[in-house]
Amino acid sequence: MELFWIRVCPYSTLRLGDIIMHNYHLTIREAAPSAADYNILRRLNGWSEYLIEDTQIALNNSIFWVAVYDGSQILGMGRVLGDTRTCFYIQDVMVTPERQRAGIGSTIMNLIMSYLHRNAMKGAYIGLMSRKGSEEFYEKYQFVSRPNETMGHGMILPNFSPKNTNAE
Repeated sequence: MELFWIRVCPYSTLRLGDIIMHNYHLTIREAAPSAADYNILRRLNGWSEYLIEDTQIALNNSIFWVAVYDGSQILGMGRVLGDTRTCFYIQDVMVTPERQRAGIGSTIMNLIMSYLHRNAMKGAYIGLMSRKGSEEFYEKYQFVSRPNETMGHGMILPNFSPKNTNAE
């Protein structure tokens, strides 16, 4: 679905041109990008690429997506994983390096937050892991860093290798 107006918070609606301060013809879709476009964004941001088949499965199993394009060129994306009510995880908020700090990431996050406001129950767990140095960006959306006085460290399982050889 292409959007010409963007709901950026529960109280206001802004046009795309009011958010992106450049003369780009941008299209925003609340739909998954292609697996190839996803891997392009990962590569441009210095992250490893995944197999196309694995990427497609991951994108298909997400519950919400935002993708931003300049013509047919992907500029950014973000997606949400979760159970659609109590638990949500924001994943892969990425913008091409040459278009960072132009409002594209904020537009993606505003749409993700709008989705969460419409779908998450009061008290739902909403998490994300940010790239080192980007914590301040997410703090604008009221995310807090861990550990803090009430929450311990977040944890990950690095370099996971499944025992089921069919999953490799």
